[in-house]
Amino acid sequence: MPDALILTLSGPDRTGIVHAVTGALAERGGNITDAAQFNDQSTGQFFMRVQFDLPESQWAGMRDAVGTLATGMQMKWQLHEAHARLRTVLLVSKLGHCLNDLLFRYKSQLLPLDICAVVSNHRDFYQLAASYDIAFHHIPVSGATKPQAEARLLEVVEQEQAELVVLARYMQVLSQRPVPCAGRPRDQHPSQLPAQLQGRQALPPGA
Repeated sequence: MPDALILTLSGPDRTGIVHAVTGALAERGGNITDAAQFNDQSTGQFFMRVQFDLPESQWAGMRDAVGTLATGMQMKWQLHEAHARLRTVLLVSKLGHCLNDLLFRYKSQLLPLDICAVVSNHRDFYQLAASYDIAFHHIPVSGATKPQAEARLLEVVEQEQAELVVLARYMQVLSQRPVPCAGRPRDQHPSQLPAQLQGRQALPPGA
């Protein structure tokens, strides 16, 4: 997919977002191959992901056009190449089957990811992470230390420049926004992750 791009947007819901985005792509010769959108009625936020083909010579102009459109609609956005591997942090507690499966698929080149760190509130899987040559961060959590633990988690995400955070049986209830994300973190069964990752469930703020 040398000419395939993925655009993600998030921001206040309003009439005409889909029309404006698809119109902007069509005007510049973008051929949409996949699109999805979601309105979170609990927050009033709108999320959209569009994959499209566009000659590389048109990428700069498309980025400028999307930036102007997103600014006018007060939306965060990101535009990246479809084949790019997302920098990913995995969160886990004491049940390691999801973590083990994800690491195996990553090592076997079955997931389009660059797993850069494993974070856990227990030490159980530091050897597993080390066997894949992946950094392990132990961040213990208690009721009294939860704010500090989530602040440390945020530091790790930022230090690793992570674009995706996966809750692989992380048995802690996260605060509403402990990490910077365009949507909500998802505790996803690994059997469903390949499709999710092809859909680029990224969690960065807009470019």
